[in-house]
Amino acid sequence: MQTPSNHVVSSMNPQVTAAGAPEPMLIPTKRNLHFDLNGDRIADWYGGNRHLSHFLNTLSIFFPEGERFFIQSVRQFRQPDMPAELTAAVNAFIAQESLHGREHDAYNKLFFDYFPQARENEQIVTRSLRRMQRRRSASAQLAATMALEHLTAIMADAVLTDARLTDTMEPNYRALWQWHALEETEHKAVAFDVWVHTHGKTLKNYLQRCFGLVTATTIFCAFVTPFFLQALRSDGVITDGKGWLVFARHMVGEIGFLRKLVLPWLAYLRPGFHPWRHNNRSQLTRLDAIAAMYAREKGATA
Repeated sequence: MQTPSNHVVSSMNPQVTAAGAPEPMLIPTKRNLHFDLNGDRIADWYGGNRHLSHFLNTLSIFFPEGERFFIQSVRQFRQPDMPAELTAAVNAFIAQESLHGREHDAYNKLFFDYFPQARENEQIVTRSLRRMQRRRSASAQLAATMALEHLTAIMADAVLTDARLTDTMEPNYRALWQWHALEETEHKAVAFDVWVHTHGKTLKNYLQRCFGLVTATTIFCAFVTPFFLQALRSDGVITDGKGWLVFARHMVGEIGFLRKLVLPWLAYLRPGFHPWRHNNRSQLTRLDAIAAMYAREKGATA
């Protein structure tokens, strides 16, 4: 097996190795934060627009069980002979994903109280992931985790690099989504580095990770779309033309959140891809301010 010494997170001014990945490795940090979300704003916290609010509310449905799936997928490949830095990164990845799941569980309860069908939708996601854990190999699960971590990382980068996507959000909801996006950025290479360390670089493994991205993206979109439309229909805004225009501006128009994902998504298909070849580590300086405001208890790591 090939070690991940050349497949590590970039510094602020990285030198790219011959294998195509910057170094040195960045170890994620556990931050025990709590976001006091206002349940009365659950349907319109995103600039008063219910379409945008329910789109992100719908995405939140996937996170608690998805994070637990990611943890288990990576944990299965934690090995005694792993380099110490990679072991530390895996442990921090698990800690971060656990806290993401906890905070999105609390968030989702507000959404479920407002839109009970969303709880049933979460159960559909849970059953699907558990079915995959029963029926698919550990390698297939890790490939799916890598793919979904890539999706969350490129979505996070789009959110973090255009203030127009967050400046109208209610402050506590904005802080939660920014915190999640920043920590997804911080640990975006961990599952990939575990894959390289345990599977090496072969044509078969390259094809498996590419297949994992196409499959995971297709399934994810197939779930998100009907769940989102159900929420709009339940809220009586599915035919609200003005709401759709604002949504379209943010997603595919002038701001173009979804449009901006296309090229980063395709980058994953390059044979020499590594998550930190796109070096957006400078964004992580913003975590200190969020951690200082939302630390759950004294002594929480900031």
